[in-house]
Amino acid sequence: MFKKLDENQYLTPFQFCEDIWLIFNNAWTYNKKSQKVYKAGLK
Repeated sequence: MFKKLDENQYLTPFQFCEDIWLIFNNAWTYNKKSQKVYKAGLK
């Protein structure tokens, strides 16, 4: 994501938001509810 920002690969703010959402979704999908990563994604 940082690389995409540095290289101006996002054409719209929506594309940036999609990647943010993917990060949160992955945190919830691949971590248990008791883990810090999962809980951090809820804040």
